[in-house]
Amino acid sequence: MKFLQVGLVIFVGIALMAAGCVEATPGDGSSDTPFWVKETTAPAGTPTTTAILDSEYVSPATPYPATTTPAKVPASRQLPENTQDKPVYPEVLRETIDLKGEAHAWTINATYPPLIVDIVVTPETETRTIVYQSSYGDRDEEKSTVTRISPNSHLEVTIRDANGNIVAQDGFNGKYTVGRSKQLLVLRGGAYQVDLRGTAVVADISIKIGKIEGENAVSV
Repeated sequence: MKFLQVGLVIFVGIALMAAGCVEATPGDGSSDTPFWVKETTAPAGTPTTTAILDSEYVSPATPYPATTTPAKVPASRQLPENTQDKPVYPEVLRETIDLKGEAHAWTINATYPPLIVDIVVTPETETRTIVYQSSYGDRDEEKSTVTRISPNSHLEVTIRDANGNIVAQDGFNGKYTVGRSKQLLVLRGGAYQVDLRGTAVVADISIKIGKIEGENAVSV
């Protein structure tokens, strides 16, 4: 029995010494060139506003085909910046839409101008984490995180008159700027169609007209 115990102790000792003699195998070496780890964050798709659709002035419509060439759009005009001179117009449409490549359209009866279309865009974003080894000292691992708008995120809103002519157009990303608040303004009364299309964005759209029957625009 003692012989077995002594043999077991000797065996364990030899195993431990053998393990201590094993050296870690060097890797393939490290490089100062960073590699990228990408995470994509989709925009929140839950509506944050109460939907409004005044059926007397707004009705669903069939979107026009997407334009393939830049439209000749009249120069845009801005509402007065001074809030004392800026009237409050009745809102006939408000909706939050999670756009995934489809198009939406509405016919707007804007007998009393102006027609104002406001869009707030929340795009999909990409977060990239750069992991690299420092070129100084002990060459410790360094990390840096960069967030940018996804190249897939884009939006376009177009206003056409009763003859199908484009009277105002703007958008987000692509051939447009990446400003997240857009406003389109039409100063002539009439019937118009508003087309909204986009991908990988959430759009908060609000449409106002000059006044509705029996009500006037109220100044602030």
